[in-house]
Amino acid sequence: MLSCDRYWIDLGIDVQTRADYYRLLSPDECDRAARLLNLQHQNDFIAARGGLRSTLAEYTNCSPQALRFEYGNYGKPRLADYPNLHFNLAHSNGRALIVVSERAVVGVDLEKVRSVPKLLALAKRFFKPSEYEAIVALPESLQPKQFFAYWTCKEAYLKAVGIGLSQISNLELHLDESSVTVVKSPCDRIFSLTRFDLTCLDSTAIGFVGAVAIELA
Repeated sequence: MLSCDRYWIDLGIDVQTRADYYRLLSPDECDRAARLLNLQHQNDFIAARGGLRSTLAEYTNCSPQALRFEYGNYGKPRLADYPNLHFNLAHSNGRALIVVSERAVVGVDLEKVRSVPKLLALAKRFFKPSEYEAIVALPESLQPKQFFAYWTCKEAYLKAVGIGLSQISNLELHLDESSVTVVKSPCDRIFSLTRFDLTCLDSTAIGFVGAVAIELA
């Protein structure tokens, strides 16, 4: 079974670290940060991208500033000079999760479990009937966690494939306590999907759910 390295990052950095990370960013990343009018979103972006650059620099033996990103049609980043180093980034509620693999394409998603207005209506709109029914069958208090379990698995899969969330309703999954099964996929590539307990990375990760997709063939 293929595996990947996982890095849990607290985006609540201090002023000095923010300045240090900002200096690592490319001009286009600085422009993206400047376009974020919400200061918290801007700080999270700088922390996440600075953390990503610092992490990838350990694999490439070059400076974080020297890394050049390219982007697929749906925005998935890759390293221009290191096409065989696969990585992905997700962040939610002040935390980020980075996955890196030197062997296989990867995708990751992360969400803080929370109340969502019209949760069942969203599930009915974007999920397959079997997935919607699995959520409805649960007590109301457990529905948000199951909703985000499906959502993170679907988004990790679609990010790994490199296609947009417009395909989310064409991906059907079956979740149980220990595994995820891909029932129907919008592509013919084969991926392993894994849900995991984020508290194994950080004891403060209670309330988050995460998923990783790794290409098998």
